Amino acid sequence: MRSDTYLGSVTRAQAWNRLKTEGRIETEQFIPMVNHPRRTILESKLSDLKPDSWGFELDMYPHIMKAIKGGLYEQMEDVLVVDTHQHNDFHADISVAEHDDGRLLYSLRYFLELKHPKVEPQTAEYCGQVLDYFHVVREKQPHRSRFVALLSNFSWTWAYVADYDTNGTKIHEYPCRTLADAVIYAETTSISQLKTTLPTLDGMLEPKFSVLAVGKHSFLLSVTKSPEVGVLTRTSSRRQTVKSVYCWKPPVRHRETKNHLKFVLKIMHDDSSLANEIKILKTFRDAACSHLPELVWTREGNKELGIAPIGEPVRPGESAAISRKIVRGMIEGLRYLHNLHIIHRDIRLSNLILKRTANDVNVVIIDYETAFAFDQGPREVEYAGGYICWPTRLLQTGTKLYVPSPADDLFASVLVVLHLLFPSRFDEFNAGEIQSDDEANQETLRILQTWKDIESSSVWGQFYQAARNEEYDNLLRMSDFFCHV
Repeated sequence: MRSDTYLGSVTRAQAWNRLKTEGRIETEQFIPMVNHPRRTILESKLSDLKPDSWGFELDMYPHIMKAIKGGLYEQMEDVLVVDTHQHNDFHADISVAEHDDGRLLYSLRYFLELKHPKVEPQTAEYCGQVLDYFHVVREKQPHRSRFVALLSNFSWTWAYVADYDTNGTKIHEYPCRTLADAVIYAETTSISQLKTTLPTLDGMLEPKFSVLAVGKHSFLLSVTKSPEVGVLTRTSSRRQTVKSVYCWKPPVRHRETKNHLKFVLKIMHDDSSLANEIKILKTFRDAACSHLPELVWTREGNKELGIAPIGEPVRPGESAAISRKIVRGMIEGLRYLHNLHIIHRDIRLSNLILKRTANDVNVVIIDYETAFAFDQGPREVEYAGGYICWPTRLLQTGTKLYVPSPADDLFASVLVVLHLLFPSRFDEFNAGEIQSDDEANQETLRILQTWKDIESSSVWGQFYQAARNEEYDNLLRMSDFFCHV
């Protein structure tokens, strides 16, 4: 690895072989035969298929999908068998889920990765592909600890079970006697693990919505405009009239040109509160900075909020021009926040969105759930942001309480740029294991070594110093790396 380029790339095959070397892949005996009332029907429909007629892999999909739907789920209208090989967010060949739109990944039961009957499916590259898809689903269903996938060329099928715990990812590999055995096993194993349920919106909002993300404590949904001010009256169990006050404030800097403005609705689904995030968003509700969202909807009780605009997640692979705007928008947004004495504390790729228009694109910093404001002077708090964003001074000392600093956000911004440039390197991290503790684990030591590499790099060291010294103009120069990408 050259210190001036800093990061390399890891192929799917290398990621799979690495797990194997670490002893985190176990090959089991044949999966047990599971009794199912529709087993005979499924077996019959699969046996009627004619593999010799499949000239290409794509020819397999509609026939196998039809057999699985008709054989196992014919009487279950809420279970769909979907071709997802060209899906926006997920490229497994076939997915079994309750939705076939933006909600698919949040309701996914299991998926199938198919190879042509003349292709050997059980290779490190194809197994690594399954592993890659496991990580994608895990990100969307963080409460789930076990996921199931099937890898098959129709003649030969393997079931893969991914277990996620504090020790990382462990894969159990099961040979299957038939594809029918595998499908029934995947269904019965996954159904008990599907825990996340999508919320139902109240009567003040348009019932149609799209899921943007599901976090540990919240749902992010896109919905249509609410009334400017609404009061919902209902009768309680004690026959008392209860009023819930809703407040709508049309956006100014993120105004839509369409007839029906859409906004992002964040709903908590546990005992947590959005009071801190609402307070932070109100601080810059009328700000002139286009890189910050606008609070447009609140409801008493601090259990939900709405912000504009709706965008799309920032991902690696954008054009050089757009990537430069991502970096510049992020740094300028942080400069504005810090001038307001607000520390975001969770700057990472997933907390940046792109708002595209006909002639331009703008990056907006979202998610202020753990943001910190110096409204009552400096004070010590616990870190509560994303694992990859841990301030290094906490990881190095095992400290639990600290006073947040603008430099924390700026250091995290350097990681964002590196993530855009070298995504596979960051995919290697089991970020959930990174923690501030007296005894640093392997992942914590890896992120600390990453920071040492950055600081000592002849290229990236200058940005490390700029982040430490809060030199925003120098950090803007990170966008120059995308001039030739």
